[in-house]
Amino acid sequence: MKLLKRLVTVGFMVPAILFADLSGLAICLDPGHGGGPGTGKWFEAVVNFQVALDTEWFLDTQNPDTVILTVRDSMATQLTLSQREYVANSNNVDYFHSIHHNAFQGTANYTLSLYEQLYTSGPAQWPGEADLFADMVSHEIYLALRTTADYGARGDRDFLGFNLGVLNDLTMPGDLSEGSFWDFPPEIRRLQNKAYLKTEAEAILFTFLDYYDVARPEIGTLDGIVTNTTTNQPASGIAVSITPALSDSIYVTDEIGNGYFRFDSLAPGDYTLTAVSEFDTVSITKTVASGVINHQDLALAASAVAAPTLRWVVYMNGSVLVNINPVTGATGYRLFYTDDLSNWPDSQFVDIVSASASLADAFPADTAIFIKARAFNAVGISEFSSDTYGCFTGDRDNDILIVDGFDRFGGSGSWGESTHDFAARHGQAWAGAGLGFSTIANEIVGTSMLTGFWALDWLLGDESTADETLNADEQDMIAAYLNQGGRVFISGSEIAYDLDAQGSTADKDFIHNYLKVNYAGDNADDPYVDGEAGTEFAGLNFTYGLTGSPYPEDWPDYFNVTSGGQVVLKYGNNRVAGVAYAGTFTGSTNGYVVTTGFPMETIDDAQEQVNLAARVVDFFTQPVSITNEGLEVPQTLAITRAFPNPFNGSVTLDLVVPENANSPLLEIFDLTGRRIYEQQMLPGKWQQSVRWTGKTSGGLPVASGVYIARLSGRHQSSHVKLHLVK
Repeated sequence: MKLLKRLVTVGFMVPAILFADLSGLAICLDPGHGGGPGTGKWFEAVVNFQVALDTEWFLDTQNPDTVILTVRDSMATQLTLSQREYVANSNNVDYFHSIHHNAFQGTANYTLSLYEQLYTSGPAQWPGEADLFADMVSHEIYLALRTTADYGARGDRDFLGFNLGVLNDLTMPGDLSEGSFWDFPPEIRRLQNKAYLKTEAEAILFTFLDYYDVARPEIGTLDGIVTNTTTNQPASGIAVSITPALSDSIYVTDEIGNGYFRFDSLAPGDYTLTAVSEFDTVSITKTVASGVINHQDLALAASAVAAPTLRWVVYMNGSVLVNINPVTGATGYRLFYTDDLSNWPDSQFVDIVSASASLADAFPADTAIFIKARAFNAVGISEFSSDTYGCFTGDRDNDILIVDGFDRFGGSGSWGESTHDFAARHGQAWAGAGLGFSTIANEIVGTSMLTGFWALDWLLGDESTADETLNADEQDMIAAYLNQGGRVFISGSEIAYDLDAQGSTADKDFIHNYLKVNYAGDNADDPYVDGEAGTEFAGLNFTYGLTGSPYPEDWPDYFNVTSGGQVVLKYGNNRVAGVAYAGTFTGSTNGYVVTTGFPMETIDDAQEQVNLAARVVDFFTQPVSITNEGLEVPQTLAITRAFPNPFNGSVTLDLVVPENANSPLLEIFDLTGRRIYEQQMLPGKWQQSVRWTGKTSGGLPVASGVYIARLSGRHQSSHVKLHLVK
């Protein structure tokens, strides 16, 4: 073995000598253990393994006696920390290096390396060796990956408060590097590029060469990031060429969105990099030095215009209203549409020239349609599309407004892309359950926008503390809606964790008093859900977050029930998955709420999403006297609410129709006494709702003004004034 780092203790100085290679050395590389399939830590494990393989390849070019990997089967077999140490100890290696990547809620991306300390604030177990290597490798990886900071070498007890299990029983010096953060959104995309992982491995090679006084290679590497100046984001699909030409002289940036390119084995000298897109070309000359990773970033216009953001897609008065956040440089927007989320025909689109449009007869009638937008100008069309929103293009008795509150992506979250179609998946389910629907972004929705809808679906996915599930304004909006007799379905995996476990006093009051749950745990640890016997949800049975889900849901909340809530869904392990409540919140008006600890879009089977939506609708239409025991069965026929009133477009009438009502009839009259609309109601279905769209029974629109709604049956009647404003 080559014991260079220990010779200084013998009593004489050793002159600086550069050795030709690593011959005589045995090195152990440990791909960090990460986690199991379907978890973010599994992604880390795969990255660690690839970096270890690349590092082994680089080290083998320097002729060591042995390079040993503690794991050789791509993480199929999980070794314990002690077993990893045993591999190194039993092979009597000279140095042990464990390769890891860190995580911290997607907000950090620095580099560091840890070594074992004898005690807190104490020296390294292998002073002048493990701590020296750790400092060197942290710096080299930092230079190679260009992370945000080089934390250098840190003792494990000082940094973590304990000794690392993979280092504490080694019989040779060793360290553990945290190259970068696998949950930092831009780094997630870079870590999926194998050339980028090779760069980290090359940095580890340089550390071993410097540590053992071996000359670095007489060739260099040149890498960089291509940025799209139109979007200020990394560019995909850009051909980067290098001259003088190499055997592999063109690198095309991948479609993952990292913009990374790399050329290696370059003799020292000047090289010209040229990047070409459909819209632009840029060339830069860079001097490459040997034995280092040289960086040269490129920037060019890689798309004609940036992708747009949809604000809402709403059906109203026979038209589809589309609103888009205006995109700088766009002269119009192309609305691709479909009635089948799995099939988007390229030829099926509508072009609009304004960011806001009212489209009559542009889409099939009485159909659930889904829209995603791309911006365009004279140069071309945006590379990417918006989120997918939708609506039902026809009049149904009841409509639900879907509020897209799921903005989190990347980091430690389960969804990695900046856009999604989850609101559309919800719309598909509600349409299947017989409701009309429209969609709006949570950043845009206001209290006045909620009042025209029979129910509200607030979609939160795995939105959590960093992005806030529900901010104070959103909580106030939902509370006001429920206080006025609204119906709310809210689903997400981190609602209780954010608002209750991590929330303020106001957050806790809201989730306890309005969503009717409190936090019981952050990992239900069961992908099966069953409807609770004796409730409208009885008989439901489905899985979530598995093969049919758009993303794995590995941290679903489970609940305790508060303030009169009722358990309606349970996980397979009997933990509470869903809670429902019907009754008053403040005042005397009855409202409804259903809260689930898993996102509805992660239900694996689309039909099961429809089934759940149908049970929610059943619950929303049940009289409070059934769902809350102790309330008297109504005996008097009544119109209990007209909502909104005044109205523009449609008004929902909530009715009580007791069993003793004979042929109950809803009629609407103008102020001359002329009956313009009638609808026969069902006797004995105590609580019913009717949506009037401001049209006669023959389908003709009526003018603005005051109208009288009358519900009558068996010598009883109830009246209410309706104010139609156009």
